[in-house]
Amino acid sequence: MQRDFQQIEVGSFQYSHIQSTRPVQVFQYVKTTANKDTDNADPAMMLIPPVEQWSRNYQFVTPRTGQEAPGGGFEPFQTFVMIAIARNDRDGLRLDGVPLNNPSWVPLTGIAISATQIEIGTVGRHSLTHIDEGVYFQALMYGRADRESYALPLVAQGCVPTTQTDGDNIDNDCDGSIDEEVCNGIDDDIDGVVDEDCGDGDASGTEFYVTYMENTVEYPQDLDLELYIAVVGSERATVTVRVPLFDEPSYDMTTMVEPGVVQGYGLTHRLRNLNQGISGKTIYVRASSDVVVYGVNKEKFSNDAFLVYPQSALGTDYYTCSWAPSTLDTEFAVVATADSTTVTITLPNNRANLQVEANGNVYSSGQSFTVTLDRFQVYQGQSEGDLTGTRVRANRGVAVYSGNVRTLIEYSASRDHLVQQMLPTGAYGTTFQVVPFPDRTVGDSLRIVASTSNTGVFVNGARIDTLGAGEFASYSLSSSSSVTLTASNPVMVVQFVKSQDGRDNTEKADPSMFIIPSVDNYVTSATFATPVYTGGRDPDEDYLNFVTLIIQNGQQGNVRVNGNSLVNPDWQRVSSSDYLTTTFTVESGRSHTVTTTSGARFYGRLYGRADRESYAFPIGFRF
Repeated sequence: MQRDFQQIEVGSFQYSHIQSTRPVQVFQYVKTTANKDTDNADPAMMLIPPVEQWSRNYQFVTPRTGQEAPGGGFEPFQTFVMIAIARNDRDGLRLDGVPLNNPSWVPLTGIAISATQIEIGTVGRHSLTHIDEGVYFQALMYGRADRESYALPLVAQGCVPTTQTDGDNIDNDCDGSIDEEVCNGIDDDIDGVVDEDCGDGDASGTEFYVTYMENTVEYPQDLDLELYIAVVGSERATVTVRVPLFDEPSYDMTTMVEPGVVQGYGLTHRLRNLNQGISGKTIYVRASSDVVVYGVNKEKFSNDAFLVYPQSALGTDYYTCSWAPSTLDTEFAVVATADSTTVTITLPNNRANLQVEANGNVYSSGQSFTVTLDRFQVYQGQSEGDLTGTRVRANRGVAVYSGNVRTLIEYSASRDHLVQQMLPTGAYGTTFQVVPFPDRTVGDSLRIVASTSNTGVFVNGARIDTLGAGEFASYSLSSSSSVTLTASNPVMVVQFVKSQDGRDNTEKADPSMFIIPSVDNYVTSATFATPVYTGGRDPDEDYLNFVTLIIQNGQQGNVRVNGNSLVNPDWQRVSSSDYLTTTFTVESGRSHTVTTTSGARFYGRLYGRADRESYAFPIGFRF
């Protein structure tokens, strides 16, 4: 005869988990006290929520007993909250906004869950939350007194769906994520609804996924990886930097970042990805209000910097870009923002020496393969051949980084690491104003990557190529000229700084790569941080930092830098367009803000150079 229920005895110090092949209910019963003088309690029953009903934000009130207190009122219960959470996430718990006070964690056998109990010492309202809004956990409350007890699962703080406004920093669709979509007519978060919780579309945000690709030199100095964070706005932000899947050492740092201050973090070089395969080397940044984040991947004489896009700007479809021929491998990295993320990678056709390893196999030009990643995992792929045009598609939002382990560009005196975070194809554009990097004479190189077949590419109106999806065109830009580049379908345009042409040449620089914002990507304000030079052979040297702006003619007088007008700017026309450009220098190691008083949109590029080192990244991006 089939039984309707199964009864199990669980010891007082025994933690366990229950699984079933079909949905069930599980009730837990508190037994009657065995000795009222030593073991205050009384019968109680509690429904145990399944893992699928765990939450990330609990609000609760601790009650009093029915027993009168000597001074009036009623006696409190001795109240406990029992918690179960993934082992890697337990340090992010907060009780009333404060980390738990040295809890004693017990691992559950056979699964990556830990459990603990904490005593709530005061009567009244409390909150139990996690600093990472993507982490869910179980919370059960139990109170006991003389021949009285109660037990109940804590209930998640309610969420009511609301009408979204771009960048309102509200979970409009009650899915646990904030501003996770881009208003582009695409179901970015794969929930069956389009554009229901959009970010404001710029490079600032409250949630970021950062990884550092391999950067190899002959004589490594094991320099720290650098992370820079600056506040957008006039109020300070609480910023937490965590590395959930890495413990050599572990990182869980919470800092108050003041406006106008660059908060720098030095992270161990062991967080740099090495070789091919899957790792847990993702740095997770969470802020209480909008910030901008930049990474610097640095070794002596090998360095590049990159703007980190917020979670709200990430997509599910990408193409990569690198430089070739590469001195060391071309490479890319894919970071998952959710568990069970399926990533399909398609290598470009007709590429020599193109081989990538994954899942214990080797894949060649034109082949596809799939990797499955959980949240915070990274897959890094590398090849001696040119990986430019590799397509990366995922069933959930991912961050994609691409570049070179280390390479020279045209001149042999210097090599450098190359990296930028790739744009999702929905952020590609069709019109680009292209200006050379300043203080150089050797020119720059461009790669134009298409996402659509039969894409025509034009420079100053003249066709230079017609591309298929994943194909790229090349163009050499003179250091003394600017051009307008257009395409018949959206493309991504990447500009490369060439190598220094001699070790003692006064034209100091090194290879770097920069994603050019299209005119549609221009912004009305940008906050950025300038890194500090720590490599090279002269310890007293610093980067020479250049900011290049592009804005429509007639709007140049409305530009403000750190609240001030530019001093004697030299505005020059971009090719024969209606846009003007200027370049000026800024200090290292501080925060800067560029705005326009009229609300006009502009392009901004930060470029820094030193002896055999350089970096470049956009100071703002509108997605």
